[in-house]
Amino acid sequence: MALPDPMIDLDPVAVPHGAMVDAPLRLTKVVADLRDKADQFGYLAGLKTDVRLVDPHSEEPIPKLKRKAQKDSAKAYRKILLQAAGKAESLLSEMEGKTDPEIELSIQAISEFLEQSLSIAARIQTPIPSIRAKVIRNHAYTPDGYLAKASPIVNETWNESIQEVRQPVLKTQEITELATGFPMLSSCQAMLRKDLWYDGGGIAIAEFKPYANPRNLVEHYISDPGSLEILPWEAAYQIIERLGFNTVKLQFVLAAEAVRCRKPWEETFVLKGSDLTELLGLSKDKRRTKAEQLLEVANTAFTLSCLWAKIKWIEHRGKKEIEADLSGQMWAIAIKTERRKQLDLFSEGDGPEGLDEIYLEVKPGIWTSTFLNKSGAKVNTALYQYGYVAKNILTAIDPLHDELALRLAIYLVVNSRGHTSGKYRVLTLLKAVLPISEIEAAKTDRDKCRKLVNQWINALRLLSKLEWNIDYGEGYPDYLKADYQAERGHRKPKGYFEYLLNATITIRPAWQSLLTLSESSALPKKALKAIPAKAPFTADQVRAQRKAKGWTQAELAARIGVDRSLISRWERGDRLPSPPEEAKLRSLLGL
Repeated sequence: MALPDPMIDLDPVAVPHGAMVDAPLRLTKVVADLRDKADQFGYLAGLKTDVRLVDPHSEEPIPKLKRKAQKDSAKAYRKILLQAAGKAESLLSEMEGKTDPEIELSIQAISEFLEQSLSIAARIQTPIPSIRAKVIRNHAYTPDGYLAKASPIVNETWNESIQEVRQPVLKTQEITELATGFPMLSSCQAMLRKDLWYDGGGIAIAEFKPYANPRNLVEHYISDPGSLEILPWEAAYQIIERLGFNTVKLQFVLAAEAVRCRKPWEETFVLKGSDLTELLGLSKDKRRTKAEQLLEVANTAFTLSCLWAKIKWIEHRGKKEIEADLSGQMWAIAIKTERRKQLDLFSEGDGPEGLDEIYLEVKPGIWTSTFLNKSGAKVNTALYQYGYVAKNILTAIDPLHDELALRLAIYLVVNSRGHTSGKYRVLTLLKAVLPISEIEAAKTDRDKCRKLVNQWINALRLLSKLEWNIDYGEGYPDYLKADYQAERGHRKPKGYFEYLLNATITIRPAWQSLLTLSESSALPKKALKAIPAKAPFTADQVRAQRKAKGWTQAELAARIGVDRSLISRWERGDRLPSPPEEAKLRSLLGL
């Protein structure tokens, strides 16, 4: 939508002063003017922006700058304007409670900063010729930023006769299959490691190369789900700030559903928002109404739908070479509601109060055609990369109190297929889940070191409680093990943090052995029907045979495809398995 912007030139923006009652409105206009002007300079410099400059009479595009010196000048002006806009936005958010004189002083400081910066830039940069043009802007700036101007308006009602609503498999099964191809690993890293994003010529990029073959490459960008255009850095950064544990958890739920699809890149499935509030841990927050929890699901889904992947991949399978050159959304998500009116899920105020349900209509991205293609994998024309995930990773680890444990669990689960041994150097693991700056700071700051080590030990304790197997390698300090009972007065030796970083550790979920089972090892349906009736077995036999194979109840449940609680009932004698379940039990346990 083109907005009727007035004629413009490239004179600097003036910061107005006046009555304090209008201060918020004036500052909002200042921010809008600064960002508008920054976009205009960005357009001239050849960067991707939200504006186009056209001739006011012919409507033909204004030519962009060609000389490098002039381009550098435009970029310098743009950077200064964005810095000033950031200062103004910061002041706008902190305005409540400030006195009029304090507000006026802050406005004056912004004005002086802008004038001085532009004056310095004008002296050291090549002048830009005067330009008279008309601005065509696709979106209007609002104080809430990009999310307010590009948020999806839910204007469709959900018709249950169109498509069946699924119940997420992670809601009903304790352990289930999960897509774990490299794009899943890189996208989880991009969501949890915001320090990996950088400004690549005006757009946000996060780049990942696998250790095994650094020629392969996955790049992540931030796109507008509506137009599928890659967003400029300033708009993208607002989305990046919203990425985090909730978007990763939602991706896990969607990836588990994608595994169930025959051709996920061609299929869509629908999930109910109220089912997702439980899996994202939102239902535990009793301070939020159901409408607010559903609103958070919608926000999370919208943010995840902005994540874009560009994949270049070559892999050899015997004599065949699998090559992928793909680009598109990780997940295309349409947010719908059963309410029969337009509803802006992202509005604040009365909007969400009457919200009683939402639906996510999901289509997995084109990346699944290579990395989650069962039939293609069988004939060596595509990859089929999957692992397993436990429901308790989503529901039993509190990101507020056990952040490092959750980061480790997510990374280890998604990397389990490519690193089946589970053996890592501690430093390698920490680098994978934390910004390097945090690790370096812990090397020189005693308090930060103690805090990080305690977080590491507590993370291992929690994972151990959740049935993860942890084996410490040679050289791993005993006093830093999760089960170590410290003696009173015990002090760690000097340099203990370096000892920890260089030590090795093997961390594997209890269900890791499932990865060793081939797809063909599952008992076919015809075989199930052909198995003759045999003498009944006892609950004690089931328990004894399971333990003899070294399996937990969760592992046995995953092999059969049932909930762990059902195994517990069988072993107590409270319930008998159905004929197909009994056939699988006999086959797996040798009964």
